[in-house]
Amino acid sequence: MAESKHEASRLVGESLLKSSKIIFENWNRFKEGKMNRATLRRKSKVWEREVNEALEEGMKNGNHDVGGTCRHIWRRFDALWLFIRRENIEPTNNTAERALRPAIIKRNLSFGVDSESGRQFLERMLSIIATSEQQNIDTYHYLQSTLTAQLTGKPTPKLL
Repeated sequence: MAESKHEASRLVGESLLKSSKIIFENWNRFKEGKMNRATLRRKSKVWEREVNEALEEGMKNGNHDVGGTCRHIWRRFDALWLFIRRENIEPTNNTAERALRPAIIKRNLSFGVDSESGRQFLERMLSIIATSEQQNIDTYHYLQSTLTAQLTGKPTPKLL
């Protein structure tokens, strides 16, 4: 939007980029311990108003694509600010993207699987591997314990 030749669209895009920059600068200050959550919440009221105004402007500026994008964001407006209101929520999906990256690379290198049972096996194994790494659990030991439990009729060990 900020690079649009349509002036109204460009202004909306520039406004959203400016707000985004300010929001992330303050989020980083909060993450570094230089600002508390109460201050972040108080300041966010101004940013919410600015972003809302830019989205409303974008929805009525006459450019179909920009209007559609702004409507799409506006419909999820409250979700944009969850990271400020709730603990342990990040403003981006970078953590999830990084967690999925090894599975995507593996899928691309192996050309995927040809059967439903193969797909289920692969997705479950990749999930076990990712979860065990996050929990600092040795994957091989966990799988060995799971198979032993299955063969001896004992409960499956918990991964979480």
